[in-house]
Amino acid sequence: RPDCLGVYGVARELHAATGAPLAPPPWSEDTGSLDGDPPGIEVVVECPELCPRFTARVFEGVRVGPSPLWLVARLLAAGMRPISNVVDITNYAMFLSGQPLHAFDLDRVAGGRLTVRRALDGETIETLDGEVRTLDEQMVVICDQDGPTSIAAIMGGARSEVHDDTTRVLLEVASWNGVNIQRSAVRLGLRSEASARFEKGLSVGSTLEAQAIATTLMVELCGASVLPGTLDVGGPGEPPAPLALRTSRVGRLLGGDIAPARCREILLSLGFEVDELASAPTPSLSVAVPHYRRGDVTREVDLIEEVARI
Repeated sequence: RPDCLGVYGVARELHAATGAPLAPPPWSEDTGSLDGDPPGIEVVVECPELCPRFTARVFEGVRVGPSPLWLVARLLAAGMRPISNVVDITNYAMFLSGQPLHAFDLDRVAGGRLTVRRALDGETIETLDGEVRTLDEQMVVICDQDGPTSIAAIMGGARSEVHDDTTRVLLEVASWNGVNIQRSAVRLGLRSEASARFEKGLSVGSTLEAQAIATTLMVELCGASVLPGTLDVGGPGEPPAPLALRTSRVGRLLGGDIAPARCREILLSLGFEVDELASAPTPSLSVAVPHYRRGDVTREVDLIEEVARI
């Protein structure tokens, strides 16, 4: 799933397969802060089963304009049409991290409050492509005081989009129920770069990674100031318990001995955390699964598959 891994995720896979050096992730330094909520915005999530995490940051003093040539060239190479520095930053951060983002003009968010809820049957919204979409109660919308302003995880609304005169931006990075997003996109006949990623299932941990990338670029390319705090509804959730990997089981399943040290090396290169499991009756490893693999690595045999493919 290269689109969900993002560019850095693909680089990690190549690092594991070839041993090539791997640079620190582009979200390793975050110029924003995580303490408290930024002023001027409130978010209420009424359907946490469909939106397990919603994060937001606020930027002021934003100067909207063309993106620099390097950013334009990279987006074009990825098949994306440049629009403006703010929108281009959200798309570039999505390509790097695999996590979609959305920028609201905060001054066009009526009441300074966003509510995530199920749509009303027959409710309508004008999306960024200029089309009026009719929704049903199984779809999820982001609303302000005046009604729907975005179809969650699929496409933003025209009413709160970033314009040339935008000076305050609310940057939303959230996670959504993939099955619900896939169904909604099919019903609407509207599949976007965002929905194509969300429908496969994204980790709640990717939200702050994308926020970190976009925050750095908003400050550098838009002259913006990021307000203190990050609104975080839902949070990261509880990490799963580590998995035990019996190194003898690896050999039995794959038909050949693979040294425990090599198993450990492979898993570490893929981003897993690995420790010796001293209390086990046979040589075993205790493996903590990184957040971006928790959807498909849940059993010992899944770890063995990771070893096998590398």
